[in-house]
Amino acid sequence: MHYAKKVREEANKLDILLVYLFPPHSPDLNLIENVWKGVKRICL
Repeated sequence: MHYAKKVREEANKLDILLVYLFPPHSPDLNLIENVWKGVKRICL
């Protein structure tokens, strides 16, 4: 998974843990992708 270098640097400075749970475009693992699929189908 990709986070911008600046985001990673700032998170490290502020002692924030970045959690990498699911690939952003994997509908089987990331359920919000199914919601966006429906929204795109209806609205576009």
